[in-house]
Amino acid sequence: MAKSANQIPRIILGSAAIIAGLLLTLRNLGIPGIDDLLDFWPVVLVAVGLTMAFRPRGVPGRGFGIVLAFLGAWILLKRFGVVSGDLWDLWPLFLVFAGGSLVWHAMRGRRVSLAGTDPGAYLSACSCLGGVVQRSTSSSFHGADLTAVLGGCEVDLAGAAIGGGEAIIDVFTWCGAIKIRVPPTWTVTNQVRPIIGGVVDKTESGHADGKQRLVVRGMAIMGGVEIRH
Repeated sequence: MAKSANQIPRIILGSAAIIAGLLLTLRNLGIPGIDDLLDFWPVVLVAVGLTMAFRPRGVPGRGFGIVLAFLGAWILLKRFGVVSGDLWDLWPLFLVFAGGSLVWHAMRGRRVSLAGTDPGAYLSACSCLGGVVQRSTSSSFHGADLTAVLGGCEVDLAGAAIGGGEAIIDVFTWCGAIKIRVPPTWTVTNQVRPIIGGVVDKTESGHADGKQRLVVRGMAIMGGVEIRH
């Protein structure tokens, strides 16, 4: 029987615990050469991290897997003298990554021309050190572009309807929160990648008619995205 994406990291971590226990037992028994093998323990972090990072799209934990793999690789390289300094010395790279993600998110955002049509068909909101609340009751909703940096962004789509069968919402949050409220008849596909953050989909498919599909994609860095009815 094929193992699910959620089971694989547990199997790897459990196997690593078994191997570590055996190696520690052999070291306590005075078997020579065991200490050299124990120096490679960060490989476990790399293995578990990569397993999580290559989960199918939409499965939570991919971003954390990347961080875990990087941490294990750094410890391993430092242990063998390949790199020097502390991990904290690399903190400016976080700004580079967050800034690059923000630029990429802005550049890839859908450019929808809705001049002369319903202004609620496409929403664009950016919150920085504050809060933004928007609502749409459009009967031809196409999507939205939502950004929250050290702030909050809330969008109410309970009275809207999707035009064309599918709408796409691009989200980016960095130390912020984004909340999206949708009608119970919408089918929601979550493609948000959390990195030391979280995504909560509280929608239920019981009342979805399958004719209106909302795709939520983007990134949550040390922040959260919530989708609910």
